Amino acid sequence: GRLFNRQFRASGMVANADVGYAFDEVRVQAGANRVDIDGIWGPALSGKFSIDAPDLATLWPGLEGYLRGSGTMSGTAAQPGFQLVLDGEQLVMGTLRVDALHARGGLGARNALELNLTAADIAVAGQQLGDLDVVASGALDAHALRIALSGGEITVGLEASGTLKGGALREDFRQGFVILPGAQHWTLQQAAVLRLAGADIRLGAHCWGLSTAQLCLTDSWTDRQGMGGGLRLSRFPLASLAAYLGTAVALEGTAAVEIDFRQYQSDVTGTLQAGLQDAAFIYRTDGDGDDITVPISEFMLEASLTDAQLSYSGR
Repeated sequence: GRLFNRQFRASGMVANADVGYAFDEVRVQAGANRVDIDGIWGPALSGKFSIDAPDLATLWPGLEGYLRGSGTMSGTAAQPGFQLVLDGEQLVMGTLRVDALHARGGLGARNALELNLTAADIAVAGQQLGDLDVVASGALDAHALRIALSGGEITVGLEASGTLKGGALREDFRQGFVILPGAQHWTLQQAAVLRLAGADIRLGAHCWGLSTAQLCLTDSWTDRQGMGGGLRLSRFPLASLAAYLGTAVALEGTAAVEIDFRQYQSDVTGTLQAGLQDAAFIYRTDGDGDDITVPISEFMLEASLTDAQLSYSGR
């Protein structure tokens, strides 16, 4: 047959045996891409698989790149195990690009997890994010997770302990930092708890600190019914924005922002409050002229969104 205007072939044997589904030298080929499966899927698991896909665009529109790897299956349906080696090159999915992807590890006896993933030269919508490293180790119900993003404009380091039980994942991030342009080194001040269960994702309230500034996120969630969340930023130094303004303009003072957002099915509500304290715009002149300073004694903006109507006021 044909798949997305490319030749599609399948061969081998799949049988419903007493031990479960038996895959005997099953090969699926779409264009230049090939997947091989050989093993048993039932109360007991065993077998191996491999993928060699130099033309991912054949498999799904919007995908590009080369993906290859192999792995094994073991254990039981109640306690499955696997080992995986996977490599990718020049991967594209929509606006996401990854120059190189490497995944190693798997799940062994007694639910022992050991997984290493690296993604080099990540870009989203043309914005370079750098290199991502993810390491997970330990038992499924008591594992450690480390995430690092480096090499781009933003540097991130996170460490968590987590559990996976009954299909529900919980990660307690107790250490973390985010470095932004303008010498903004934010550090995690209290544990951030992330929960995932099916389509439900929840992130508990927590705060980040930057010198005297503080960014606090409220309980945030998304599920099949909608999403919601909010944040409160206080005493943020406006001088930290210098990296985005160029050399002709400088800012002094601090800012405060509060945002709340809720969406239930088609109903969207939200509020925004923002203000500046002891602020000033400084325009730097060329040559020997004096800089021009414009002080702002008071600035406040309030906005709300209710029933698809936006209202705002400022002073």
